Amino acid sequence: MPFWPFRRRQAAEPTPPAELPSTLDSIDEATPHRFRFWLSNSAQRDAAFSTLSTAREDLDIKVLSEPDGRVGLEVASTFSPRTAAVLRPLYLLDRVGIAVRSFEALDLVTELDESALTRAVAAWGRFGNNGPYRHRLEVLAGHELIETCLGHLRIAASPQHGSEPLRPAVWRLATSCVACNTPGSEARILRAAVEAGDDLDAQALVDSAIHRATLTTLTGEPFDPPEDALVALIGRRSYLGERATFVPQSMKAPLPEPVTQALCAAARAGGDRGASALAALDKAAPSASVRQVEEDSLASAEPNLQATALGILAHHWGEEARPIWQGFLASRSAPLRQTAEAVLGLHGTAEDLPEAAARLAKLSRTKPAVYMSPPLGCEIVDLLVRHRDRPAARAGLDDLSARWDRLSDDLREWLEQNHAWLDPSHRPDEPVEQDAEPEEPLEWPPPTIERDGDTFVLWFEETDLFETRERFEEFAEAHPAVQAIDGDREWLSLTISREEPEALIRELWAAAGPRRSSG
Repeated sequence: MPFWPFRRRQAAEPTPPAELPSTLDSIDEATPHRFRFWLSNSAQRDAAFSTLSTAREDLDIKVLSEPDGRVGLEVASTFSPRTAAVLRPLYLLDRVGIAVRSFEALDLVTELDESALTRAVAAWGRFGNNGPYRHRLEVLAGHELIETCLGHLRIAASPQHGSEPLRPAVWRLATSCVACNTPGSEARILRAAVEAGDDLDAQALVDSAIHRATLTTLTGEPFDPPEDALVALIGRRSYLGERATFVPQSMKAPLPEPVTQALCAAARAGGDRGASALAALDKAAPSASVRQVEEDSLASAEPNLQATALGILAHHWGEEARPIWQGFLASRSAPLRQTAEAVLGLHGTAEDLPEAAARLAKLSRTKPAVYMSPPLGCEIVDLLVRHRDRPAARAGLDDLSARWDRLSDDLREWLEQNHAWLDPSHRPDEPVEQDAEPEEPLEWPPPTIERDGDTFVLWFEETDLFETRERFEEFAEAHPAVQAIDGDREWLSLTISREEPEALIRELWAAAGPRRSSG
């Protein structure tokens, strides 16, 4: 069975659209997305170039040396969509500790009359992502174009939209593209999201603000969302409210108090919206209200909510979270166990070294179901390295070195980048392996289930569990009471002609659960 087979059919080969200005007409399918950024530490120039050129074959990279001593990289990427083309290299650098301090998008089109804009948008509406039509929208920028797009979107979304021949979804994409490329667009876009009469329009606008937030977090650029609009959006009791909680996750700490209180209220609702709101509270001041929400979430029955609460509790109150993370280390729930392992590494002290070394020994003997970056256990390695003058830490690191060739690929590659001295070929001594067993299999939470009559939509939180998801779909397709309808990486819709359909879903998910082998 092909993996995630539910795909829209490719459109027919398009014919050329009406004539466009040369700034857009010159863009074809091979035109790269170009941008440049500067490094916070110019001494990391070679490391940054090596990181990107080794990891991404679709990048053309040039080193920039400015007269004032700044060092930067100019990147041309053929990856699509543009948002991913820009963010992927920045994420790669962030993961290896290379900080970026500014960003400049190149080849953007900011001057375009309304007629030409409408023709470009109509071309994408007709031909979709086949050909250069989406790319031509992805280079648009500027506050003037934002206003034009918003005006068309309002008309298209209104009950009387006879004067606007294009669908709302077409102007939705155009508005998002322009906003993503325009510094400072978050204020206008989030206010427009509050005013939008349609949740899909509002979600598209919020998503473009999230992109701006992520970009500014990775590059140190300003990001100033309007407090009142953000509070109003977080307060929405819908998927829109959940999406809005991602915006403050990229804001600078401490969050404004009204935003903090809105997040606390959303966190109390539980579910995915609650977990996302909790995650944003790491940017809040450690107040009594935040502490109460964390404790209430820890007492809930939702593993993902508990895991998120533990991370935020440890972030704000450090070692006070030790009893919680010690308890979660014994859990068979994957979210709880893995969060506890990360918190142990981030907030543990010399007191925790024996437990950390024992935990790392188990992780190093367990092959993960999927490649992960960064790998499981990396925080514990850092803890042991910080205390490597102590016997317990030295023994744990020695064990890691002794098993070097048997480590999972993701862990060994991360060690090569961050602690290459652990490679036994770089050591003058002979590392000693410890006696340990791999971790027992962990339990992953089933997908979130939304029901509309006989149709069920399943939302998968752990979208990287490829093998589990594939087995689940195989079992569902083979079951006589199940009929799959549509889906993508994050969701799957199906019908179930059986009593207690939710129980059947949980049964199939348990049967498909991750299979981890020891090594």
